[in-house]
Amino acid sequence: MDVNRYMKKLFLIAMLFSSVAFAESKIMSIDLNKSLILSNYAQQQLQALKNNEQYKKLTAQAKTLEAEIVELQKKGKANSLTWSEKQKQDHIKTGKGKVEQLRKIAQQQASMQQQLEAQVEQQLAPKVEAIVNDIIKEKNIGLLIDSKAVYYRTAEFDITKEVVERLNKAQ
Repeated sequence: MDVNRYMKKLFLIAMLFSSVAFAESKIMSIDLNKSLILSNYAQQQLQALKNNEQYKKLTAQAKTLEAEIVELQKKGKANSLTWSEKQKQDHIKTGKGKVEQLRKIAQQQASMQQQLEAQVEQQLAPKVEAIVNDIIKEKNIGLLIDSKAVYYRTAEFDITKEVVERLNKAQ
């Protein structure tokens, strides 16, 4: 039996048995990451990161490099026909160096943001778990699935916003 047919049969059997169990309960979805990111606490931490001197310095360096890259492109377009092969190669080398510097800065900023996200998750995860469990009981939810795994849903089947609201009230 091929795997897809087997999985489909298992899914149908599970749906048949679960339909009885879920007859009195609801199926809802949630985006836990979005719940964390949209919380007031996460937004405050993100603003603090943006105000961090090191982060500001990296942002300024990135803007400067972006402007330099644009100028290099303009210069290359304007002068490439009159340049020698060595001048062209030097120009390309300079441009690649600037792009590499920009990439490293972007990596540093992404690393700082990932650290922030991990800190926010560590801080809020217990609160979010308690809030989600309360909502599950209150709404008689029999199945809660990650909204990223859902092809279609209407807003009333998503508890993400409610989780964010309760999380913000709890802080």
